[in-house]
Amino acid sequence: MIYKIQRFIVLLIIFTSINLGCDKKTLDVDTKSSNLSLISEPSKTHLLTNSLSAASENKTIKYDKKPQDPILSLPANFEVAFNKKIKLPKNINRKWVESDLNMILNFRQKFPMEDDFEKTIIKFPDNASSERPKKLGLGYQILERSLYAGYGSCSLKILSGYGKIAEVRLSCDFSKKIPAEIFSIYKNALGDAFTYSDSDQNYYAKNRFRFDNYESLLQKFKTHLGHSNIVPIPPELKSEFEYLTDPYSSIDVGSQCYISGQPPDAYKATLALMNAGRVDLIRQVLRGLNPAARVYAFYALDALGKIDNSDQQIIDTLAKDKLLVSSCSGCIVSSRVFKFDTSNNVFNRDL
Repeated sequence: MIYKIQRFIVLLIIFTSINLGCDKKTLDVDTKSSNLSLISEPSKTHLLTNSLSAASENKTIKYDKKPQDPILSLPANFEVAFNKKIKLPKNINRKWVESDLNMILNFRQKFPMEDDFEKTIIKFPDNASSERPKKLGLGYQILERSLYAGYGSCSLKILSGYGKIAEVRLSCDFSKKIPAEIFSIYKNALGDAFTYSDSDQNYYAKNRFRFDNYESLLQKFKTHLGHSNIVPIPPELKSEFEYLTDPYSSIDVGSQCYISGQPPDAYKATLALMNAGRVDLIRQVLRGLNPAARVYAFYALDALGKIDNSDQQIIDTLAKDKLLVSSCSGCIVSSRVFKFDTSNNVFNRDL
């Protein structure tokens, strides 16, 4: 009897060894170094595939979408197959990784977008958080939609005017808690249209898409405010000028702000234009799409005594919109309607 039991145990060990020796591709974790390395090969187990079929042991996220836009839209039968058998570091949550991939594809399946603002917005899921629209004046605005998942989030900023979308900017941030090998799956899901970068803490992916009507919508805005002469931007002022004219720039109006009591970046950027004597560039900022930057341009022109009749017409037009502008004084940051009043000119103390 004892002999039979011993024989059975030997056979069981042999059988188990044969099964454990099956040639599978796995992701091995070096627990000491936390490094990931691919071991063993022949079996086909895809982390990401565009094929029409996936291994049965994979979790497949699939979307059927016509490839109208090969850059942003999902190709027909696009699949992300994330292998359940892949070993992950103990501190990595598999469900969070799957949640990130679902979020990425959730955003990508919104493309190609229509330029109709209302039709596009209703496509976004109810769980997408929404900031209050940033009013730019004269019928233009920026609306942001964000989704949050496991190790990251994605946000979409939409620039529109008169009910038509001019531009969208899509950006995603992911924690570096996930290894580079796993982030490569994210990059494949995001696609080649994105530009990638990273910091000590995060991975970043960014994309900008402009509609055919982008230039015409901007021209319509400029028509309302009149034209200023277009001049070359000197390299030493390029970053300041672009920051002030970018509608997406988050700008506070003030001169001594935050816990440091220092001037905000937009203050410094405008002062750089003033010190360079570039009234022409300041006038372009006044005619730009960023409401808070326009306030700085108004203050700058007033402090320099350079407000002419065309500038005053623009100021009167902008004042009618009664836009909310973020202002700062010390640690207090609040939104208020700016009335283009020169009594509180932030540049008076520096000139």
